[in-house]
Amino acid sequence: MDRIKPQRAALIWKNIITQVVQRENIETNLISYDGTNFYTFIDTFNVHCDIAKRGKNKQGRTNLRQISYALFCSADGQIPLYYEIYEGNRNDTKQFPLMLKNFINFIKTNWKTNISLSKLTLIFDKGNNSKDNFELIDSLKIHYVGSVKLSEFKSLAEISNKDPRFVTSTSVGLESTKLFRVRKEAYGKYRYFVVTYNQKLFDTQIRNGLP
Repeated sequence: MDRIKPQRAALIWKNIITQVVQRENIETNLISYDGTNFYTFIDTFNVHCDIAKRGKNKQGRTNLRQISYALFCSADGQIPLYYEIYEGNRNDTKQFPLMLKNFINFIKTNWKTNISLSKLTLIFDKGNNSKDNFELIDSLKIHYVGSVKLSEFKSLAEISNKDPRFVTSTSVGLESTKLFRVRKEAYGKYRYFVVTYNQKLFDTQIRNGLP
């Protein structure tokens, strides 16, 4: 491990992914983003590693130092396009704009393909939602697909699954899902929401005691 320094490893990664995208003509207009963390057993008094920090942990191991990881993948083949590792005590919502700006700078600097941000669709989860983050996305003119917390939009969560607006999905693999689209104000402007209902998912959530 000591023979390859972090800066050298990053350069190797950049060269590999840049060549793969160009040679294989990877479709890069549809991008998925997610951040996660991994707890470690690095000792509290170990000063050799300064990236492992205590923070909110998805596994409930807040007593352990963790490392956070952000990743952008292409929907085409789920190819990892860009990643960053950062301190485990950073907030996902506040980290999102930094990661997005770094990713855009990376593709503009390294990829020779002409990527138009207006044709890029970014997919991310509700853990990254904030008014500031949506304002950034709007300013970049990026299309997006996300999700919201039901607690923040109770009027949508309370819609009956027998509502006449629901229609059955025709997408492969989603035939058992009903949905409809509605326009509603969120994070500073009106945005389109897709309200969905899946009976099998509902039954599973009820059995697991989820609301």
